[in-house]
Amino acid sequence: MTDSGGLASDRAVVFETFPNDLGDPCVVVRSLLGRGVNLPWSLVLSAVLREETGVDVETVASDDGILLRTPGAEREVPLERLSRIGPDEARERLLAQLPNSPMFGARFRENAQRALLLPRLRSGRRTPFWLQRIKARDLLQTTRSLPDFPVVAETYRDCLRDLWEMDRLLELLARMEKGEVERILDRRRAPSPAAASLLFKFVAVYMYEWDAPRAERDLHAVAANRALLGEVLGESLDDGLRPEAAEAARADATRLTPRRMARTAEELLLAIMENQDLTPREILERSVGDGAAWVAELEGRGSVLRVQVADEERLVAAEDAALWAALGTGTLAREERDRLVLGYVGTRGPATAEEIGARYGLGEEEVLDSLERLRLEALVVAGRLGGAAGERRFAGARLAEAIRRKTLSILRGEIRPVPASVRRAFVARRQGAVAGARFAGPDAAERAVGLLRGLALPAAAWEASVLPARLAEPEPDALDVLSARGLLVWRLGGEKELRSARISLFFRGEGRFVLPEWTPPIEALSPEARALHEALALGGASFLSDLAGPPGQARPPEALVSPLRELLLAGLVTGDGFHGLRELLRAKRAAAAPPESTSSFGRSPSRPAIRAAEARVASRLGFGSRSPAANSHVLSGRWALLSAPSVLGPELGPGERAEAWARLLLARWGVVSRPVVEAAESAVRWSDVAPAFARMELRGDVRRGEFVEGDGPLQYAEPEVVEELRRMREARDEGEPGDGLAALAGSDPALLGLETPREGYCVLRHGAPVLTCSAQGELDLGETPASDRVLRAAFTELQGLLRRARDPLGRPRRLVVATVSSAGSPRPAAGSPLAPLFEALGFTRDGTAYAWRAL
Repeated sequence: MTDSGGLASDRAVVFETFPNDLGDPCVVVRSLLGRGVNLPWSLVLSAVLREETGVDVETVASDDGILLRTPGAEREVPLERLSRIGPDEARERLLAQLPNSPMFGARFRENAQRALLLPRLRSGRRTPFWLQRIKARDLLQTTRSLPDFPVVAETYRDCLRDLWEMDRLLELLARMEKGEVERILDRRRAPSPAAASLLFKFVAVYMYEWDAPRAERDLHAVAANRALLGEVLGESLDDGLRPEAAEAARADATRLTPRRMARTAEELLLAIMENQDLTPREILERSVGDGAAWVAELEGRGSVLRVQVADEERLVAAEDAALWAALGTGTLAREERDRLVLGYVGTRGPATAEEIGARYGLGEEEVLDSLERLRLEALVVAGRLGGAAGERRFAGARLAEAIRRKTLSILRGEIRPVPASVRRAFVARRQGAVAGARFAGPDAAERAVGLLRGLALPAAAWEASVLPARLAEPEPDALDVLSARGLLVWRLGGEKELRSARISLFFRGEGRFVLPEWTPPIEALSPEARALHEALALGGASFLSDLAGPPGQARPPEALVSPLRELLLAGLVTGDGFHGLRELLRAKRAAAAPPESTSSFGRSPSRPAIRAAEARVASRLGFGSRSPAANSHVLSGRWALLSAPSVLGPELGPGERAEAWARLLLARWGVVSRPVVEAAESAVRWSDVAPAFARMELRGDVRRGEFVEGDGPLQYAEPEVVEELRRMREARDEGEPGDGLAALAGSDPALLGLETPREGYCVLRHGAPVLTCSAQGELDLGETPASDRVLRAAFTELQGLLRRARDPLGRPRRLVVATVSSAGSPRPAAGSPLAPLFEALGFTRDGTAYAWRAL
């Protein structure tokens, strides 16, 4: 309290003044009555302060107080005057300022529309918003002289009663006037700790007002306050113009672009007149047809002449013969020299004085003299104009404006949203699914799971495809190792069947953050499941044999499998490893497979029979499960409730869960928006994290904008992510065929926004699908198939994924291609152009299909 100068409460208000870092006087009114009181009070204080100091006041009001800044004020801040404002003066000032405020106009427009005083439809169409605002403004001007007009009165009531707590403010000022609320005045050299938070909010409002990614900053630098005509583009000023824009503008002005090239003799004459002089070679460059014949025709008509300039033959317009004669004899007048120089920089600029002198055989000093006069007349612009630093170049005013427009077009193209394929390429690389960017080292699996924690994926996909796609080295027991170290917890849910359920992983102690806030009611479970839930709550983590009951009354452990499965699917129980879950998945699979009839000889075997035969062969070859309890009815491992304190972790404060989810989503997706959260996330909703993203934007941690096509205008990303996305969009595909490849299963989260078969595979290259293969053997190469080298690299990458994978269901890891589809026309794989490629990659022909098995 000694450092803060006093404690603000319902019986005391602190008025504090101090200079900020720039030396501008600041006033902080520490009032704890909320924003409804502080906001109208700030308007009254700013009006009084404006009258006393004569400067515009910058204001920030919050629930904890008011901060007012008077930039450049020469008079001392009248702190005593501000603290003595009474309720009558405050009422009069508010009533006088309210009708002119934007808030009053917005409320009046809403009330007028609700009262049907503003037409919603115009000629059968919706009235544009700008026209609604104009009509509302006209109506407000008409009704200002009618104080009892119902809509005006309703607007006053809305502002003073709903948006502002006018009565509480007047009551506070009255109590301060009577002395019931103490006024504490404190003049300081530095802000008190209590005022520092308000000062930080003020900084947060204005600090990032002009902050933007690099492309936006470049665009604003060219578009705002960059007049190319005059001295704004001086020698030392970086105009921000692009060299490629200068080249494009010069090519257009000199008729080197295809749409402006000469197609007739008359157009060629116009090109000569616009360029002032052209060599025979330059004429041929600007002609679509027979330029030499057109020149002969023009010479025969006397429209053009051949002259010698700087030891080089030029073709010029006949009406300029006197000018070129004077140049040849060295009797060129100053005005003629200015015209000559202007003609060159008007089409062939930006150019240096040395280049102009070499073109016409003039001295550099003479050229600079003409350029300076033309610049003062606003006919020529001087500056870098897209050139190297320290180089002064000149261009005609119109040409310079064309360069500026083309630069703006380039910059606007750079800030446009990137395609969804670029975002997929970024996500695949960030999540370690791209060749060359996979996670390596002793903590590779932990890092991969850390990016995907809380994400619900098919139970078998984690070990079969998701983790193998992200690890540089095969780690078939990665999840078991993390669980044995006490780091990993898993949760099932989402479906009624175990095999179709989804599983989410998270680290121990993150349950309150990752797990959904909704928990299914215990009453909805069967009596056996409720009894097992109660036993786990009393005994903690236990084996099924420990939960069977006391000796003499114990049930067989097999009887607990069904209630345990029910608790798992409800998302209430987890295991201390993945062995028991794998056994449950395999048991469910074995139970679902009907026995084959002995009388099916001569007929095609059913799909379950084929799967069962493959599983038997895989087991004999060593590809099946290594668990000794594969055929046992007693599940391995211990089982515990997800509500255990060690799983849930510490309590989270208000907003901490949303903040943690926001940062996880940014780490996982790079760019986060409502469509992304709704399509990919199940444990969190957009409404939960949107306030956290808004706070992070105010702090400058993230940027808001439209960064990815198709996700709407409300997207959040870190500044470096925006730059990386734009760099990836502009990058040229000039690498090896294997660069940027990512082989993924159809259920992989990195395939965000792509429609892929869930049981199949997809290979991306720089975010665009190269091939998609379904479980039925349908291979789709897209509308425009990739080259053979890229397809070979894509299949090699897919084979590598299957070699690194481990299927918890014991299914053989194989790839079957029955048909090949390109541009919507499927054909058998054996008769397709890819048949030699399949044979070279180790595929075995099976009828009209090709099959490959990972060994």
